Amino acid sequence: MKSLLLAAVGLVLIAGPTTAQHQHQQSPYADLKGREIKALSPEELAQYEAGEGMGLALAAELNRYPGPRHVLDWRRS
Repeated sequence: MKSLLLAAVGLVLIAGPTTAQHQHQQSPYADLKGREIKALSPEELAQYEAGEGMGLALAAELNRYPGPRHVLDWRRS
């Protein structure tokens, strides 16, 4: 019984520091929590709202839809 208790205490002493290290590591995405849209930076959001650099025009026009820039231009006119 004592050997089982000593083994358990030894395991806790060995495993304790390794689990504590994982708790203090910050997620690489922690700074994204404050964004309006989590997946878009403020710069990307401004570009998308302006219809710039979305990479969707080709796919839209090949499927007989207007590209994002055209839709935004039509909305403004």
